Amino acid sequence: MKYDTFLRTLFSSLIAAVVLVLATGQIGCKKEKAVEHGAGQRATIKEKEEQNRNLITQVVQATEELEKHPDPVYLRNAVGRLDSWLEKQPVSEHYVQDPDYAVLEKNCKELGLLLRDSDRIYRIFTIKGEAVPSEQDGEKLIANLDKIITLLQDQEKILTPNVYRNFGNVLGELSKRLKETKEFQFGNHVEMIGTVLQKFELPPFYQFGSVAQIFETLSDLFHSDLRSFSSEDADYLKQTVWFRNIAHWAKGNKQDDLQIAKNLFDWTTQNVPFQMIHFPGPLGPIPQQPWQTLLLSQGNSLERAIVFMELLRQNRMDSFILRPAGKPSASFPLLVGVRINSECYLFLPDLGLPIPGKEGITFDKGIQYPSIATLSEVLADDSLLRRMDLSEKEKFPLSSKDLADLIALVPTNPFNMSERMRLMESEFSGEFYTVLATSFAQQKERIRKLNGIKKVDHLWEAYTPLIEQLFFPMESGALIGPYLFSMKEGASIDPQIKKEKTDIQDDPSKKSPLRDTKALTPPLWVGKVLYFKGAFTNENGAAYWLQQGRTSDRRLKQVQNELGIRAEQFVRKVQEESAQQGKALSPTQLQTIGGQFVQKEQQTLALMIYVKTTARFYLALVSHAAGNEQTAASHLGDPSLLYEINGLWRPGALYLLARIDENSGKTERAVALYENSAGPMQYGQKVRAKWIKEKTGLNTALKQEP
Repeated sequence: MKYDTFLRTLFSSLIAAVVLVLATGQIGCKKEKAVEHGAGQRATIKEKEEQNRNLITQVVQATEELEKHPDPVYLRNAVGRLDSWLEKQPVSEHYVQDPDYAVLEKNCKELGLLLRDSDRIYRIFTIKGEAVPSEQDGEKLIANLDKIITLLQDQEKILTPNVYRNFGNVLGELSKRLKETKEFQFGNHVEMIGTVLQKFELPPFYQFGSVAQIFETLSDLFHSDLRSFSSEDADYLKQTVWFRNIAHWAKGNKQDDLQIAKNLFDWTTQNVPFQMIHFPGPLGPIPQQPWQTLLLSQGNSLERAIVFMELLRQNRMDSFILRPAGKPSASFPLLVGVRINSECYLFLPDLGLPIPGKEGITFDKGIQYPSIATLSEVLADDSLLRRMDLSEKEKFPLSSKDLADLIALVPTNPFNMSERMRLMESEFSGEFYTVLATSFAQQKERIRKLNGIKKVDHLWEAYTPLIEQLFFPMESGALIGPYLFSMKEGASIDPQIKKEKTDIQDDPSKKSPLRDTKALTPPLWVGKVLYFKGAFTNENGAAYWLQQGRTSDRRLKQVQNELGIRAEQFVRKVQEESAQQGKALSPTQLQTIGGQFVQKEQQTLALMIYVKTTARFYLALVSHAAGNEQTAASHLGDPSLLYEINGLWRPGALYLLARIDENSGKTERAVALYENSAGPMQYGQKVRAKWIKEKTGLNTALKQEP
């Protein structure tokens, strides 16, 4: 197999490699309580205050220095010890729980109780010696299942995660089979129920006890005045600090809110290309939490829009998704409104464009927007939207009449609406302000006053990633696995491993090229976190660390070419060690051992290639942010970005390259790149090309993209 073909096909084994990461590294952790003093060692009030102060300092410092702590367990452990601090904080007299949250909390609590009771009954029927089952137990289990299914359907109307529907379908099938036992008049119903439960295998992630724990966690999260922290809070703190760091430098130097919004929107379109490879989860593509979208620099339409809105939140700016009230929204473009000075300014994340205002557009080192259209202006003048048309035949699918009656959907979550985050906010008193908590009631009041807004509600789709990853925690690990991969010419997959035996102990020269004797800092993680901080090209900055992830092609070829030889050496050594222990391995066993060795090494190689190619794209982003456009263009034009790993970074690389060309005066090539674009953003790029030609008079036969 040719090497370049190998690179393109090997990526399919990356998912398996991530599974190996999950198997060897502990992604989650159990919440730990603060250590209590034993008898005779009672801490004084002052000592407790100092202990609490040390705990909060530890959490803040860990969150601010995440480049030093890629392992999520560290921060989760730290946050898990904060309850003693939280208990000492004053209760707010003004806090009122959101009424929708109150309903969700009640439903989740009831689901948790029903599932606990169902688990008890299920064990009676399926575990010998647990208890003696009765027909009443079977009836109670059927009643529980029906109640659970109804509650899931009620929740699904609000939160809409696929996992609720899927879990409900599984329980529905079980309930159906249990009810069928009643049709047999001359059978022992208890035995038949036991047989059904013994044969009906609940998936591991849908076991009653574990799902009960998930709904108990959700109930706690929706009880936003809860005086306790959860492990999920650690991810939210990490996410918020990342958005704060980016917003600090990406917003630019001007303090005008509209210019800040334009700059943050531009950063989002260039830094979060549309997702080309979807990591598969149990129920389809894995939905991403905002911090995961930031880390991966990949996302779908809504995930990209939420990144933009979370950046705005760090500037205390209200933003929301706009959808038609009482009408199907499938054909309605993804439209983000930003409230500035009692007006709603309009942005189109799908297109990567704002809607230009009455002053239109200008061209000065790229397309410029003297003004952005407001909802009031577009309602009064449809011609503002017609600028988005490509031609008479290819029109932008939105008109003024479509915007006559809109709902504003705000991306809230159980963290930014909680009292504990309001209290934590004052602890992040660093160089610039960190917005951890936002009052939805106050946002709602401000947004509902805007012209054209009929109703304000939660953007419930934003909750789907959190809920699904509570059910399937392996999904989060699958997404960030490559970012925890430590390497220097290929270190161990497991970032926890500190030392590992080499394959050939007696001959260091034959040591596996894929193994290192110590774990190293994962380059993608450190590089991205430093990039978020604005530490671009300084010593030990983002560029330095991302370069560490770029294993040479020569080394990768060497690893591939020597794989067969090293597999033979490994099998021979295993065979010799077994013989010394008096065990003889069969040819089939040796073949299996060799195959497993090759598979594991290929998975590691796939991760090395992924890290190498991804690091190059991130180096382009770093160079672009630092103003080194020539270096950025050099990275973006590299064939590894455009053609390897199934074209993962191709759309983002070509778009950013076109933006650089546009800003540097290479308008003909920029237009060619825009007009030949593909993927979800192609309409917006073609509109951009149209505007450039209108403003520059460019009217030449355009070349195909490089």
